[in-house]
Amino acid sequence: MIQSAAMDFRAKWWKGVQNGQYAPVEMEEGKQQSEAPLEDAAVISKAPSLLVSLETLTRIVCVLMFLAGAGMMWTSRTTTTKTRKYGSDLPKKEAECTKLLSLWSPVLPSVRYEVRDFKESTSNNTIYDGPPSASLEAAWKTLETMPAVMIPDENLILLDRSHIQGFVEAKREGGGIGYVGTVEVFHHLHCLNVVRQYVQRDEYPDGLVPWLFKSNSKQVARDHVTHCIATLREALMCNADLTPYLWFKGKVGEVAKEDFGASHKCKNWDSIVEGVKKHAVDIPKSAFQPGKEHEHSK
Repeated sequence: MIQSAAMDFRAKWWKGVQNGQYAPVEMEEGKQQSEAPLEDAAVISKAPSLLVSLETLTRIVCVLMFLAGAGMMWTSRTTTTKTRKYGSDLPKKEAECTKLLSLWSPVLPSVRYEVRDFKESTSNNTIYDGPPSASLEAAWKTLETMPAVMIPDENLILLDRSHIQGFVEAKREGGGIGYVGTVEVFHHLHCLNVVRQYVQRDEYPDGLVPWLFKSNSKQVARDHVTHCIATLREALMCNADLTPYLWFKGKVGEVAKEDFGASHKCKNWDSIVEGVKKHAVDIPKSAFQPGKEHEHSK
């Protein structure tokens, strides 16, 4: 009976709320108010407060859910904004990391990065592949032949060097002392070219025989190749590429195959060339003449 009375009250109370008014609750027909048990009266008297509390709680929950949703949207927006901001700042951050992880170089500010797949050269599909030819030699010469760069005197210490060691000097714009420097990667490319030429030394037609073999003894040529192999080994170990490459599952009747065309994050080559040309300096002719006693050795 208590439950029935409470439910009847809630129904009529809610109807009044929906109509924008509150109507007093009528007792069931045929009953006088004084006949209602005390327990029923107690429940009915408490019902409005219970319903108000329930409605208030519902509203609070709805507000909290709204705030939670808004918070999630704001967090998502903030995260997206940070991601976009990081993306726009990526070149700057890469430059900072490059500067931190490298010795000083005048070319560093010019370096840009790119992610690209390596080319698997197994069928002479680049200008640097194939048997000796005039075009092949020209391509390699262009790749390794770049001007020297200016090294300001005050920056020698950043290369762990000192002017008292007697380095070749160069004219510096605006005055002051400068030195001739060669960017290491071009030395590495020169060495790789020498190894390539040595491997193909018996395939050169007349007129295309490299200067290294044409103007030097076999021993001198071999010593140069040995030097280049050691240089490339040190360079590869120093600048160790830690990018993993995967393996393709073997096809029917074949074994697994390495993905040598894996994706890598690389310094953009054109940006390096631009940086070198920006700081280019002529090597004085005296550098190619027999040396004389240096002042620092007196």
